[in-house]
Amino acid sequence: MRPPRKLFILAGQSNMAGRGDLSRVPDYPQRDRILVYTYGGLWVPGGDPVGHVPGKATPRLFADRKAGAGPGMAFANRLAERIPEIEIGLVPAAKGGTYMDEWKPAFRGYYGGLVRRARRAARQGEIAGLLWYQGENDCTRADLTAKWAARFTALVGAVRRDLKSPRLPVIMTILGPNHAPERYPFWNELVATQCAMPLPEGVVRVSANDLEGIVGDPHLSTDDYVRLGERYGDAMAELLGTCAG
Repeated sequence: MRPPRKLFILAGQSNMAGRGDLSRVPDYPQRDRILVYTYGGLWVPGGDPVGHVPGKATPRLFADRKAGAGPGMAFANRLAERIPEIEIGLVPAAKGGTYMDEWKPAFRGYYGGLVRRARRAARQGEIAGLLWYQGENDCTRADLTAKWAARFTALVGAVRRDLKSPRLPVIMTILGPNHAPERYPFWNELVATQCAMPLPEGVVRVSANDLEGIVGDPHLSTDDYVRLGERYGDAMAELLGTCAG
């Protein structure tokens, strides 16, 4: 009998889509229990780049020609280790270079695409959580940084409402190290906000801020993505216990 398939949405900017060196991706022992819902609407065996399958149709909304290794596979592998009786389905819905304002809850644009993909994927599983890594572009202007917390809280509420899952577990990522301060002058302010802001019930923080990062670049390395994904897996395992029922 096939184990229950738990689905996890991977949303946000390029650090969720992944920009890591594919040659450094480790061998994930649990990959036989990991599937990915591609942007072409197919379930395929898990692997990096998550959701990108050459030769398959990719909707323009989430098209990403730069996708590399990211945190998704490491997350799924760790969660599969922690909860051996489930099959994990990853539902990528990330877009590099997006601002939080572009994710405003509405049935158009990126938010609408996320909800539509999640609903379609849920025909073959249960939406069990959302992982969010976004905010780099909002560090370019003080006004965007100032309203990020309210925008994120509204996003969580809307996703839970529109997926009819009022207690959906959510992980919010604290941004990584600030290695390009001239391009992102309000990065440290947003990190401080993310660390201090009140979070809705069932939402937890996972930090990328202590990872090494890449000098002059807002992205993480493959090794960083693996470490971050493992943190996601541990956090989600705890959330699933907390939010069960």
